[in-house]
Formats: sequence, C-alpha cells, structure tokens
Amino acid sequence: MSDTSRKRWDRMDDAIGQATERRPPFPTVLRDVIWLVMRIDPAKIAPFVPAGLAVSLDLIGVLGICEATSGSAITPFVRAFGGVAIKGHDSPDTKEAVYIVGDVVTAGVADVMRQFYVQSALAGEPRVWREDGLLRGSVSTGDREWLRVAVRSSGRARSGVTGRDAYLGTTERGLSRHIVSYLGAVAPAEIVSFELSNDAPPAFAALKPTSIIFALRARDLHATWGEPHDVPLAALAPTVTMQSGPRDPLDVLRSMGLTPAEARLAALMGKGLTARSAAQELRISEHTARSTLKQVYGKLGIRKQAELGHFIARVQFS
Repeated sequence: MSDTSRKRWDRMDDAIGQATERRPPFPTVLRDVIWLVMRIDPAKIAPFVPAGLAVSLDLIGVLGICEATSGSAITPFVRAFGGVAIKGHDSPDTKEAVYIVGDVVTAGVADVMRQFYVQSALAGEPRVWREDGLLRGSVSTGDREWLRVAVRSSGRARSGVTGRDAYLGTTERGLSRHIVSYLGAVAPAEIVSFELSNDAPPAFAALKPTSIIFALRARDLHATWGEPHDVPLAALAPTVTMQSGPRDPLDVLRSMGLTPAEARLAALMGKGLTARSAAQELRISEHTARSTLKQVYGKLGIRKQAELGHFIARVQFS
C-alpha cells in the first residue's frame, strides 16, 4: 500500500472514531414522537426551577416521549422529558426556551444526558408504541409505571416541517443551553387518554396539567441535539418572587411525597448536617438515617447531598 493510500485510510479511521464518540452533536431519527403542550400550576413547578429563571407568564409546560432508532452513537433509546417555558431566553423558532425539569431515559443513555444536558436525568423505561390506531406512550421508573398517554391523529400530517427549539438544563457545570433542530412529518393529535399517577417523580408530578392546550405526533423525525453552552449568570432573567419570605421546607417536602420522617431528615441534611449529626438530632440510628436518605433521593430524583442542599434552597426561596 502506498504512503498516500495509507494516509487516506488513516484519516478515514480517525473520522470513524470521531463519529462514534459519545459527545454532541447527537443526530438521530425519531421513529415516533408524542408531544403535549399544557398549562400548569406555578406553585407546584416553582421548586424545580433554578433561582434566576423566570417562568413564563403563560405558564406553559411541555411533555414529550420519543423513540430514537438510529443515527448516532447513543441510539437506540426512548426518552421522556418535561419542561416549562422560561422568559428571557428566546428560542430560534418558538417564543420561549424550555427549562427541562424532568428527564427519564433508557438505561445506558441516561449517563450521557446527565453529562451534557440534564444532571437529574433518571434511567427508566419510557415506551412508545402503536396499537389499535393509536400512538401510545408510558413511563416507568423502578417497577412502577406512573405515566400513560394515548393520542390519535386529528388532521393530516405535514411533511418537511423544520424547526429549532432552545432548551435549558442544569449540569455539573451549572445552567446550560442547547438547540434541538428537527425535520420531518408532524400531525396534530387528539388526546384519547392521559394518566399521571402519584408514583411519578416529583418534577414530573409538578407538571400535572391544569389543562392541555394541544398535542402533536410525529414519525421519522430527523433531530439533532446540539452542543450545550454555559449560560452566564448575568444572562438570567429576573426571578419572579412568588411570596415575601422563605417557605418552610418541611411543608413543601411533604407536598413532594415525602413522609414526615423523610422530610425532617431531608431538611436537616439539606442544611449540611452529616447523617450522624442528623440522626442524633432526630434521635434515630445512623443506619436508619442513611436508609431513609436513600428513599429521599429516590423520591426527589437526586443522587447526592449537594443536590439536596440546592433543592432545599430552591424550595425555600423560589
């Protein structure tokens, strides 16, 4: 083999290596998509929105379930995510950007989502399938199914629909922004059924709609998740203050589904106490404190004490 041919093949090998690297952008083909746009309760969603972001006055929440079949190193996977429209971060093709408050992804891809887009992404079992002329979706975490939805087309699909939407998410680096671009066939949809149970993770439970504005379904949608970029604090919109002083974290933690014992422990450890110190103050064993803490993490969709501290701060001052 000549030196010229060898260099050509070496470059191809490098290109293949770069194409399979698990870093954005992530192009993929979404075989089926369910998309809901809803009105939500501002008091319920406030604890899940970082300080410095202002929820849209229209109180728009979004919920999407999609199945990605091919296209990049992270497919195939199924993803369910929920978010809320944010003031002051306009999207290229829509009125406002969406902050992702909850994310459940097929195991194996959740770590990629946590690294680049949403630190609180959970590994779970989202599903999308077609049955009896309906497009159906469901989401489970652990062994509990907590979301089930079914839609059917209510109009003709439009082919060649394109767009670019902006999303905000919290990662280990802080707040970031990324663009999702898409091209494909999209149709208006009618909601046949929608069930969101009390077993839902708190962030998703907070998105329970007061009303559903519209629904869409898509098939064979070509989409690309772009590279995330850090959002400087100076770029944040002013926070909308919903009350004059800090709230009692115990009340809000209870509303998130924690038991009284779990809420008391979470409030103490959210202030920075160790498991041993919290156990002494609550007059329980350290073993009980640590096992209770695991239950708290599971219910709040977090993984470590630092995240618990941030959550408590948002609960008190959002």
